[in-house]
Amino acid sequence: MLPCLLALVWSGLLILADGAIGVMAGWDTPMPGERWATVGLAGHCVLAVGCLLVLLAGLSAPQRRRAAALTAWLIIPVAFGWLVLTARLVGSA
Repeated sequence: MLPCLLALVWSGLLILADGAIGVMAGWDTPMPGERWATVGLAGHCVLAVGCLLVLLAGLSAPQRRRAAALTAWLIIPVAFGWLVLTARLVGSA
């Protein structure tokens, strides 16, 4: 349960970071890659929903708890990689 909750909190924090990227990209003169911030936000929302589904799967069936924990631990670096990718796309487009 702990890895799933950590992944969920991490996804929530990265959703806030995507919101900050979107705000900063739209200041004064909007950057050409500002739409990538929306894509990043959507991706992190998908990962957060995935965290919830993994948590529910792990809680409902004890035999799935190990797979749920491994999946949750994998979501954390994937979410960070998605943040880095979208931040680079926002800045370079």
